[in-house]
Amino acid sequence: MSTLTFVMRLRTVESMTTSIPMIKRSALHFSLLIMICALPCESLWAADPIAAPKAQFEAHAQRIDLEARTARKETLLRYSNMLSQVTAGYQEEGHLEALLEAKADRDAFLETGEVPLKLRDGSPDRIRKAHSGYLAAVAKVDSTQRGSIMRLGDDYIGYLNGLKRRLTASGNLDEALAVRDEIKRVKTSSAYSAAQFESAAAKDTQRVGDRPVVAPDAAPDVADALTNFGFALGTRRVDTKNVVDLKVQGAARVHELGMVCRGGRIVLNHSADTIRNTFRKTNAITIEVLLTPASDSQSGPARIVSSSQDGYARNFSLCQEKGKLVLRLRTTETGLNGTNPEVSLGAFAAKKQTHVIISYSPNRLICHVNGKPVAPNVVLGGDFSNWEAYPLVFGNEYKVDRPWLGSLRMVNISAKAISVKDAYKRYDAATRRNTVKFGSGRLDGLGGKSKLSGPRRLKR
Repeated sequence: MSTLTFVMRLRTVESMTTSIPMIKRSALHFSLLIMICALPCESLWAADPIAAPKAQFEAHAQRIDLEARTARKETLLRYSNMLSQVTAGYQEEGHLEALLEAKADRDAFLETGEVPLKLRDGSPDRIRKAHSGYLAAVAKVDSTQRGSIMRLGDDYIGYLNGLKRRLTASGNLDEALAVRDEIKRVKTSSAYSAAQFESAAAKDTQRVGDRPVVAPDAAPDVADALTNFGFALGTRRVDTKNVVDLKVQGAARVHELGMVCRGGRIVLNHSADTIRNTFRKTNAITIEVLLTPASDSQSGPARIVSSSQDGYARNFSLCQEKGKLVLRLRTTETGLNGTNPEVSLGAFAAKKQTHVIISYSPNRLICHVNGKPVAPNVVLGGDFSNWEAYPLVFGNEYKVDRPWLGSLRMVNISAKAISVKDAYKRYDAATRRNTVKFGSGRLDGLGGKSKLSGPRRLKR
């Protein structure tokens, strides 16, 4: 094929896809492109067989991301305009109480520039309707972006698999190995793997909808843990007066599927002082997590759930180091980073739901993964008198990047230790509680007095 012919065919692709919106035509554009590249044109890829298609793949992935970010900004602008219209409408109608409540929601939005995950109890109906519309629009943008990335990645991987076969058949083994490495890179890339993972998570939620729910007397009540200190998400305890305020940063998401961590981080606002003060008094902790890792190649270790400041100072962290889970727990004997020793919790299966429960009181450590005891010979000592005011963070480190890709269906953290018997009961309850929507939570101080309530935001 001559260079002129190749260029003419590229122009034909452009004319065929001009009328299709960018975020929907990217996969089609790339699919047609790799069909052209697959034609006999050894002179174009003899030196580097994947240079041109790789550049096209990355360019289209960037376009999809840009289109999605633009769509989210437009959705946010529409929500802002709707708040102003609702406020003006209540004023024209003379509804003073509704006007004051609408202004409170509008002023909170203008102050932070962010839409809360859950509105206040006093928010008027028109604000709630605008809020629901915004969340639905954002979910649609996310779904469209996810589908476009998956189609683009699937087309690219399909082309690479065909190229690998042709190179192998022709005896170009070095080039075939390079193509194989590129296939692996794409499959484990954050955008493509996260898109696949979220799509599978949505299907899994639909499949488990008919599972039986555990009887009330067969499962420990999470509220028991909340009487001292508690953070709970994805449980049956719904208290609209104590909605936890989560600050979502970057590409992370919080919705009914759970916390979807794909970069960025999710921070519990105003939690640092409460964590330090409470755990110093009890010298005990129980961490229960229902998680699904996106892959078994994440390292750093990647932070799943953490109360920490940076990569070198923490109160505790549940992490992933490639194919295993690890625990870092700070005591007066394990050091400021909780790595003396770092506790290995053993292997897990990527893209499968995993239940983890960890309970510690001085000289007593209980660790279960999917109902089985792990780290039985590890002995930790010391208390929490050296804990600092570090916030609760999900999916990353607080001030540096140690991102974890995956989802958190349930998280329970309490300032009390539990028995081995209770650990088994919680595993049984958690694995049968898949019909619960992910959205409730609370953070209490000692004595059950609420330390956090209402949609407050972290001011920076």
